[in-house]
Amino acid sequence: MSSPIDLTAEDSDVEVTGPPVIDLTKETAPPKQRRKRPRDSVRSKGTPIEGDRRPRKRHDVRGATERATRKKRSPPDDGRKQMKRDADSAFKRRAFDEAGTLFVNLAAAHEEAGDDEGAGRELGNAAACALNEGKELAADRLCTDALKLAPDNAAILLRRARVRRAMGKDAAAKRDAQAAFTKATPLDKSRTSFMRDLQAFGIDTSPKDPWASIRVARLNASKACKALGVSVERDGEEITPQAARAAFRKCAVRYHPDKLQQNNITGKEAEAAKEKFRECREAADLFADASRSRQFHYNYAVIGTRLPDNISEEVLGYDSDRDAHRIRDRASWLESTRRLRVQAL
Repeated sequence: MSSPIDLTAEDSDVEVTGPPVIDLTKETAPPKQRRKRPRDSVRSKGTPIEGDRRPRKRHDVRGATERATRKKRSPPDDGRKQMKRDADSAFKRRAFDEAGTLFVNLAAAHEEAGDDEGAGRELGNAAACALNEGKELAADRLCTDALKLAPDNAAILLRRARVRRAMGKDAAAKRDAQAAFTKATPLDKSRTSFMRDLQAFGIDTSPKDPWASIRVARLNASKACKALGVSVERDGEEITPQAARAAFRKCAVRYHPDKLQQNNITGKEAEAAKEKFRECREAADLFADASRSRQFHYNYAVIGTRLPDNISEEVLGYDSDRDAHRIRDRASWLESTRRLRVQAL
């Protein structure tokens, strides 16, 4: 049998085209197949099986975890928690003398630790114990000392108001109650007992309308009020016909044409005075007419409210010169991209 012809040899007469020819007669080892890791024998942490590959080194987070928990770890207990539990327990047992002593000692511990707010709070609790024992003078002194440490604590102010009311100092008690309502936080105002105690002192705890001052300022800045020189002090007040008539009489003394003629005022000054008198007369006629006056005050009363015919439109202002309200479509404004978005912290 003749030997096979090597078509790839350089001295071959056969022209080879196309892909290179593979010599199947040569004994070559098959390519080494990469051994796959059997997934069923891999441990849950992802560590490979024992073999020619080294086990993967796991990241030791124990040190980092200990450092993180060390920052969050509470300060060493110096006995204040136990003192607080003992004082609360004595107060519930109505052992007010013992509870007051414990609260004073606890306040001293807080002050030594640099917690002035906590020290003031515990002195206020000691004042409550003294008040329950009928020691109003000691309770007043404790509340005063507590307010030196925590001047913005509304609960301590209200407690001192109760103490001073028991001592017969009604004026001072009402001042403290008003100060407590001024410094009260939303959490304090959410407590029913706190608001009930304030109302017992005659404090008006009804929510204030933020548009009230704006309505008063715009009403006083209206063309009619500025012409007569009249104004209102509180929201809801109206210019009465009597006040408008009295103001018009004062204007007539200065700007009436007869007065101008008596005082020999002519030229541009007389023209300005006549224009001023005309504005005063129009304003006085407006307030003298009941229907027009009612409509005038309503135009300023609706500022900051929704229009009755369209619940989504709110009134932002009123222009008395053009007799037009400035209205905003609240629904479209809330969806507008020009409105600042509230970003979460």
